Formats: sequence, C-alpha cells, structure tokens
Amino acid sequence: MKLSKIYSNNDKKFKPIVFNEGLNILYATVKRPKASDKDSHNLGKTLLIKLIDFMLLAELGKGHFLYDHKEFFEDFEFYLELERNAGGYATIRRNVTKNTKIAMKVHSERNLDFSSAPDIVWDIDKAPLRQAREELNAFLGLTAIPTCSYRKGLTYFLRTQADYSDVFQTSKFVMGKHVYWKPFVANVLGFPFELVEEKYKIDDAITQKEQFRKEYSKQVGADPTEYDRIKGTIEIKREEVNESRKKIDSFNFFEKELSINAELVNQIERRIAYLNEQLYEIGLEIERIRDSLASKVSFDLAQVKQIFEDAKIFFPTQLTKSYEDLQAFNAKLSEDRNKRLERRLTVLTGGKAACETELSKFNREREGILEVLQSKDTFTKFRLFQTEIIQQETKIAQLEAELTNLDAMSRIDREIREQVQHRQELALRIEAAVNAGNSTYTSIRHKFNEIIREVLGHPALLSTKVNAEGNLEFNAQLISDEQTLTATSEGKGTSYKKMLCAAFDMAVLETYADKSFYRFVYHDGILEGFDNRVKSRFLEAVGKYCNDYKLQYILTVIDADLPRGIDDARIPFPRETIVRELHDAGDSGRLFNMPKF
Repeated sequence: MKLSKIYSNNDKKFKPIVFNEGLNILYATVKRPKASDKDSHNLGKTLLIKLIDFMLLAELGKGHFLYDHKEFFEDFEFYLELERNAGGYATIRRNVTKNTKIAMKVHSERNLDFSSAPDIVWDIDKAPLRQAREELNAFLGLTAIPTCSYRKGLTYFLRTQADYSDVFQTSKFVMGKHVYWKPFVANVLGFPFELVEEKYKIDDAITQKEQFRKEYSKQVGADPTEYDRIKGTIEIKREEVNESRKKIDSFNFFEKELSINAELVNQIERRIAYLNEQLYEIGLEIERIRDSLASKVSFDLAQVKQIFEDAKIFFPTQLTKSYEDLQAFNAKLSEDRNKRLERRLTVLTGGKAACETELSKFNREREGILEVLQSKDTFTKFRLFQTEIIQQETKIAQLEAELTNLDAMSRIDREIREQVQHRQELALRIEAAVNAGNSTYTSIRHKFNEIIREVLGHPALLSTKVNAEGNLEFNAQLISDEQTLTATSEGKGTSYKKMLCAAFDMAVLETYADKSFYRFVYHDGILEGFDNRVKSRFLEAVGKYCNDYKLQYILTVIDADLPRGIDDARIPFPRETIVRELHDAGDSGRLFNMPKF
C-alpha cells in the first residue's frame, strides 16, 4: 500500500500532489522568519497528514481542520489515489460536507483524474463510512496482519509532531485503553496478539464482575457464611409444613388438638393461675400500704394537761418536756415509714401493671385455642391451621430468596476465580512467548539497531517484558554500554525520541517489505533539532530504505532544517523528490492557496 496522488475539485486552491514511489519531500521555505505570523507552522505542511488520514476514511470531528473550519471547505471534494501491493490502483472520493458518503473507483493506470467523473463511473458510490472501509480494506489486502483493518496501524505511518513522544503509543492512543494498541504492536512484533487481546478482555471482565458483585452484595445484604445455616432451616421448615399438610389434607385434627390441649393445660393455664395469684397478693399488699399511709399518730398535749387538772393531780414541767420530745420523735418515725411505704407502693404498682399486661396476653391466647377446641365446624379449624401453614411457607420463601441471592453471589465468585486463573494462564503463555522470541521480532530489533547505530552512532535496543499485571511492556532505548546494556539519557530527549520513532517505523516496514503490508511512512518535521551530521546520515538511511526495500518515504521539512556542507551552504534535495513547495510570501505558498485559518 502506497500513496499515489491526492487532489481536489478545485486545483486553484489545492494543487494536486503526485507522490513518488520512493522519497517524497514537502518542502517549506521561510523567507521572513522574523514575522511571527508568517512562520512555517502556518503554511500547512502538517495539514497534509490530516488530509491524507481523512481520505483514508478517518471520522471527521472536532479538532480536525476540515471540521473546525468547515466554512472554508464546504464546497471541497477530495480524491486520493492509492497503489495496491498486488498491483492496480483505487481512487477514493470524499466530500467535506457530505463526508459520510464515500465513492471508490478501481483502475489499472496511475495518475488519473476523476474529479469530473459522473456518479455512474464509480464502482462504489455514496457508500456509508463503515461499508467504504470494508471495501477499501478488501481491496488493499494487507494480509501480513490479516486480523486487523488497514486503519489500525495508520497512526504509526502517519506521524505528526504529536506522535513522537512514545515509540509505541502514539497520540491517538494516549487517552485510550492499552487494549486498543498493544495487541496490534504485539502482532507486528510477531507475538501471539490473540493472547494479549484476550488477556485485556479478561481484565475488563474481572473488573466488571467484581464491581457487580460489590453492588449486588450491598443490595441483598446476604452473608455467604450463613449459606448452610439457611439451607438447614429451610429443610426443617419444609418438613414441618409437609407434616401439617398431610393432616390437613385428611381432615385429621386429633393430634393437633391433643397438642393444643396439652399446651393449654401444661403451660397457659398454669401461667394464668400464677399471674392471678400474684395479682391477688400484690393487691392485698397495696391495700395494706394505702391504709397505713392513711392512718396518722395523734397526740394532744393540751388535752393530757386538762385531764390532770380535772383529777387535781400535779403535772410536772419536766414531764411536759418529755411528752414534747416523744411527739417529735413519733412524727419523725412516721415520716420515714411513709417514704418507705410510698417507694414500695410504686414498685408494686409497676409489678401489677406488668402482671395485668402478661395476663391479658395469655388470656387472648387461651381464647384463640379454646376457639379451635370448641369449634364444631371442621372447616373453621382447617382455615386456622391453613393460615399457620401459609405463614410457615412465607418464611420458607424468604429464606429461599436469601439462598438464591447467596447462590448468585457464589456463582459470581466462582466465575471470578475461574477468570483469574485463566488470566494467570494467559500471562504465563505470553511470558513464554516473549522469552522464546520469534524471527519477526529478531529482524525488527536488528534493523532498528542498525538504523540508530548508523544515524546516531549509538546502539539501540528494542525490548519487551511482561509486567506484574501480566501485560506486555515495550521499550526502545539508546545503549551507552553494550556489555551492561546501560541506557543513555540521550534517548529521553525530544529529538532522539523522534529518531527512535522513525527508526522503529522504518525497521517494521523493512521487515515486512516482502509481505502485503503498509509500504509508506510519513514523518512530519523529523529533521528538526538535529545537527548536520545526524541529518545527513539519516537521509542516507532513508535513501537506502527506499532503494533496497522499494518503500515510500514522505518527509516535511523547512529550509532551515536542511543539512549543510562544509561551507555552511544548504545541501538541497534532488528536484524530483520535492512533491510540493510551500513558502511564506503569500496565500499561494500555503498548502491551501487561501488566507490562513
């Protein structure tokens, strides 16, 4: 799969770009570098990647220049001509306004123009996005990675400035889950991607089940440790109900009435008699206390003196003092006795109320039982006993519902255990595959190191490991000591990260060059930040990449980033490699010949 041509229905505003089979340069000249609003970033050299991605049927949404500035492009219709690995070409037509209605035409010749072709010419016309992708995927036939759509790996071969921060995780996947990109990288590196993909699916399934189990447990409030106790209680209750049902079905109440008689005689009557006796004794004591409280000690000293005078008997003064003391003493004794009696009265009154309440309860129970015994209507007895059975069955139903909840929780726990075990097995199989290695991985690692060593003068290492969670981790780093495999800090710099990304992309394409795979890569501004020697060596590596493996390389560069010779003069690209020139001298120098947006 290579890019052949991109054009539109408006050549004046967007000049056609015909791509070379090998090296392609989108070259920008900045004649007024001090003009802040006239720099290379406003020329549109990066927009070409986004336009190509759009024509390769990316969804159009917020953040894409065609969407954010649709007022400038509402009349545009773009065309992308692609070359198939097996031979032949296909042209895709896509309108900006009606961007979900796609047309495609298969043809055998290169560099054709279908901008004026009527609808009848197209093999597929006004196809929805999903159908168009399927048709294009079938046409391209990228059988090297048969389980992946052609769009899956595009982000690695259409690298913008935002895609150089990580070799393996491009900006498209930064906010997403690792399952969206790690299985693809594993596949490209020759590892069993099915295991990697399944491992992530198992992770998600376990997380969901654990969350569901937590929420379910809160709702039902069941305790798994009570399972056997509840089960035993249900068995006992069922046995009792079955026995009662047999007797009811045969209208045999004899044993039931005997048990009621025994209960009435042996329990309720004795309790009622005891409570009546208690109430009688409490009542007597309360009456005595109240009588005692009502009686008062009366002693009139004046009356005593009068009796002595009437009898002509002398009443000594000392005797008066003694009688007064005795009167005070009796009053004190009477006060203390009354307080004790009142306290006792309070206790007895409370005890009487409790006895009366309990006696009322047992009297009601006796009346209910006597109603059964004295009833002459067998069906009345039947209804009473049936109510008892219904109550028992209701309790059984409640216990069974609780047991069902526990069964569900137990089933969830069992499924989680099984999935955890399966996850561990997958992790072991993935680790075994990494340890065993494979020829594809060896080739990519060798070519990656070869490119980096040639360009940067350092060896470089691609490595893969299985982390504590059982997931793959990929790493690409420059090596300062080949004996100890010590990583150099240069690999952490922005420029060197860009070179690691470029080398990885090229190494992958070189390894798959004899298979039906992507055969192009687009690197935006890859030369920025490097010295002249690195730039020159990299361009030499790119030339070898294009010539030896018949691959297509697309590069955007501004004139300030061109390598320079000994005399500090810029070393220009061969004229035939430049597919589009941009400049800051006016609207005609931009990718789209219109005012900046």
